[in-house]
Amino acid sequence: MGENSHENHNPNNVLSECKKSLKKGNLNYWDIYYMHTTYSFGNYSVLTTFDEIIKLKHSGLIKNTGLSNITFDQLYTFILNDKK
Repeated sequence: MGENSHENHNPNNVLSECKKSLKKGNLNYWDIYYMHTTYSFGNYSVLTTFDEIIKLKHSGLIKNTGLSNITFDQLYTFILNDKK
């Protein structure tokens, strides 16, 4: 996900931004889709945004998800959130 605008973290934009990037790359799916900023950006919860990324995986638009620049405690929070 792009980090150049807080709107890239808007959960309502995740699906459209993914589809736009797939079209630009002439691809049907991404092998991996990274979230590089693991803190809330703008007024959007990083966990809510990541929930939308998980939906991309379930729909087949991405095969794997990735997180970078993350501590163990943050990773644990993501894992707990995914189990809800």
